[in-house]
Amino acid sequence: MNKPEQDSLKWTEFYGYAEDIGDNRGYTIGIFGATTGGSNDTGPDGPDLFKAFDAASGASNPSIAGGLTRAGLKGKMSGSILKLSDSDSVIKKKINALQNNEAWREAMWRTFYDTYIEYSVQQAQKRGFNTALTIGSFVDTALNQGATGDSGSLEGILSRSGSSTNEKKFMTSFYAKRTLVVDTNDYNQPPNGKNRVKQWSSLLASGETDLKNADAAVIKATNWELK
Repeated sequence: MNKPEQDSLKWTEFYGYAEDIGDNRGYTIGIFGATTGGSNDTGPDGPDLFKAFDAASGASNPSIAGGLTRAGLKGKMSGSILKLSDSDSVIKKKINALQNNEAWREAMWRTFYDTYIEYSVQQAQKRGFNTALTIGSFVDTALNQGATGDSGSLEGILSRSGSSTNEKKFMTSFYAKRTLVVDTNDYNQPPNGKNRVKQWSSLLASGETDLKNADAAVIKATNWELK
């Protein structure tokens, strides 16, 4: 997942990452790219991340404002969107300073799980699928395109992927359906989206479904140039 997100396999180095990448989703933050929201993301997960940070830091009544204060940032909610009022350099500096903060890391994983992983696992198990590759494919889709909602979300793509109980057949269809939309709606800059999906489909084709001892296969699957 970190290849198309950060162009790196060293995902643990990005807890303190923050950048406005110009995709109209506000700031992209951390290992899974939590966003503060914008015209292309009216249901961002960044606010939940800051609230979770406040909770993980010991707040008795956790809030978004509390999490921002702990991070040393200023901002307020505008509807569902978090508007940060600090300068770009300050935002990056303050988030980067949280790289090794244990409460921040806990908040990152709690938000990642609650927003994307739990739903993805449920959708896999609902279809009788339990492999790491299928769950990972669903999680990657959810964090890139949204877990639920419109036709481009994980929910939307699953609804068009058929009803086969054969995991390989279902996932082949799933990858084909995702490929059609992954480079639209600013999800990814073409052709990064298609390469993003190809990573997973190539691992399926090579039989790496449990992802155990799969380092060499993962390196091979991610050996493409991020545009």
